[in-house]
Amino acid sequence: MKKQFNSSEMVNNKKHKSNRDQSWEIQEPFRTVVQNISEIIFLVDMDGSWSFLNPAWYDITGFSIEEAIGKNVLSYVCPGEYFTEMKGLFCQLMQQEIEIIDISSRFITKSGGFRWLEVFAGTVKDGNGRITGISGSMNDITIPKLVTEELRVKQVQLEEMNRNLEIIVQNEVAKNREKDLLLIQQGRLAAMGEMIGNIAHQWRQPLNAIGLVIQNMLDAYEYSELTRDYLQNQVNKATDIIQYMSQTIDDFRNFFKQNKEKQNYSLKEVLDKTLSFIEASFKNNNIQLELNVEEDIALHGYPNEYSQVLLNILNNAKDAHLKKNQFKRWVKIRAYPENEKSVVIICDNAGGIPDKIISKIFEPYFTTKEPGKGTGIGLYMSKAIIEKNMRGSLTVRNIEGGAEFRIECSIR
Repeated sequence: MKKQFNSSEMVNNKKHKSNRDQSWEIQEPFRTVVQNISEIIFLVDMDGSWSFLNPAWYDITGFSIEEAIGKNVLSYVCPGEYFTEMKGLFCQLMQQEIEIIDISSRFITKSGGFRWLEVFAGTVKDGNGRITGISGSMNDITIPKLVTEELRVKQVQLEEMNRNLEIIVQNEVAKNREKDLLLIQQGRLAAMGEMIGNIAHQWRQPLNAIGLVIQNMLDAYEYSELTRDYLQNQVNKATDIIQYMSQTIDDFRNFFKQNKEKQNYSLKEVLDKTLSFIEASFKNNNIQLELNVEEDIALHGYPNEYSQVLLNILNNAKDAHLKKNQFKRWVKIRAYPENEKSVVIICDNAGGIPDKIISKIFEPYFTTKEPGKGTGIGLYMSKAIIEKNMRGSLTVRNIEGGAEFRIECSIR
């Protein structure tokens, strides 16, 4: 029997055909995009196997789509921590414990290597909301990942080199510090020898005075003039002289006592004490000492070391004078403040320093003295004390008829 024409059925059939044709038209552009996109587009079934892969899969991994479809996803993930993490995330996604996967992992390639892929995936659900699989994309990030890893390795290597360099620098600084300390100690010993000579000059007159006291007492006894008052007077004289000599020893001992911490001190007091050590020696060698302190200055540092610097320069001036046969010998010292600094100028008329060696006089072990009479470390040590320990400067220049040393130190 011929089926009767049903207009409503015809309309429904036309609508169904129209929707299907429209769906195909809509899907066709996306199919073209999926087939040509550089990222891997995939579908995974409930068993965890590939059910769809676009051509980018072959381009990136080297495995054909045919040999991969139906294989478990994890069989293409490199073993190790990434495999374990990927497996755990897929299980959590299937159990709806998480909504998406966003992870970077290493996938094996057919050539035996690997590629870094950035995986972004979520669940696929049917009309009833039941999970039917997983869909997502994978982007090849091998080059930026390897570059980042190489930069990280280089950074680690650079940090290691910096640590090693820092250790090397610290060791070299420690060696130089030990060397400087040794030189300073040698300089102090050399200065001690100079000081002993200065004390000998200082003690000569007091010893003569004590000898006269004893002789006078003997003469007074022989002439029956040795009364108690006379004896007491002579004893007092001798006691005063001995106390002066004892004070000289105390000053000598304190001078060589190293200051462990910086302290406040008067520049004038340091100058006066230093000159007291050498004035007898200078007088004995007919060298006039002249001190002009325009204004007393309070400094912060190591007074004994500063005094040692002064002593080194003054003793060098004395030695330079002794080489020259001249009638009038002098050393002048001037101290004054200038631009938040203390300035001490020490000049002499001993002939100056030859131009060819003036730039070398602060070098260690450089000396113009005869063998056995100079260590060559006095001025080197002096410069180290002023410039390293006191953040100052020590310079020298020739002036008319002699040399001029200039010591600058920050005030406070």
